Amino acid sequence: MKKSARLLSVPFALAAILPLTTVTAQNIFIANSAFGTISEFNSSGSLVNGTWATGLSWPYGLAFDSSGNLYLAERDSGTISEFNSSGSLVNGTWASGLSSPTGLAFDSGGNLYVANRGNGTIEKFSSGGADLGAFATGLNSPSGPAFDSSGNLYVANFYSSTISEFNSSGTLIRTISDPSFGYPTFIAIEGQPLPVPEVPTWAMMGMGFAALFGFLHRRPAWLMTMEQLEK
Repeated sequence: MKKSARLLSVPFALAAILPLTTVTAQNIFIANSAFGTISEFNSSGSLVNGTWATGLSWPYGLAFDSSGNLYLAERDSGTISEFNSSGSLVNGTWASGLSSPTGLAFDSGGNLYVANRGNGTIEKFSSGGADLGAFATGLNSPSGPAFDSSGNLYVANFYSSTISEFNSSGTLIRTISDPSFGYPTFIAIEGQPLPVPEVPTWAMMGMGFAALFGFLHRRPAWLMTMEQLEK
């Protein structure tokens, strides 16, 4: 484990900026829930800025829009904050009144989807911040939403240890379960440069960036191919 990774405190989410000309280099941003901060690492795992953003209220979900602005779900305040690429706060209440928001994902049209763990819903917002209402309901402590290349949304249900798949209209397509699932928290689609989805080949369920920094060897079942999930 890299020494810089030990500066994290209860890391619950990550997001990456991919350069427009290459996918070989990227900076990774991590929400440190206990510290109330966002840290920035380079593609080698070295710390760039441990306090890229501070004073946050249990930061949980992160997502970049197509302009490179970072959106943050603050679980305890029930808000979504927007930061520019330099880390300056653009709007501390881009959205408010949410129910323990714990995950964010943009679709190809720039709409933002918020996983509300408290009331078991996925709420949809336009790119301008208009609340478009509940996209999906009846979930079990949802978190970690992620889109595939077809525009289908995958959501991790923490307490039921399942993954729900919805089409672009919010209709449930299927519920994925596997004995190896243990409180799935986040999903990542391989081959998906942020924020535009590409062809998925596997999903990763785990506890955010902590899984990438040394915990995978303890729970190798966190890495599951979509083919394995469908068996």
